[in-house]
Amino acid sequence: MDQTLEMVETYAETGLRTLLLARRDISAAEYEQFAHQIETIQDTRRGMDDLDELIDQVYTEIEQDLILVGATAIEDCLQDKCKTTI
Repeated sequence: MDQTLEMVETYAETGLRTLLLARRDISAAEYEQFAHQIETIQDTRRGMDDLDELIDQVYTEIEQDLILVGATAIEDCLQDKCKTTI
């Protein structure tokens, strides 16, 4: 974990776009509950200003107790001066 975090910090300091990969097993019931919450929010709040915030709250709930799998980094060449901006 420490080594991965050091590598991510080094990547970020050199201007690379970083991504941490993590996982956890969930039961079918937990997934169904998660999917139902997202679907309900989307159906009842479509077009509302707080839609993204409510969906983020549900994702925050499920993204707990993750196991770090690894990290990756890429150079973002899609935009001019991106490295400087990052």
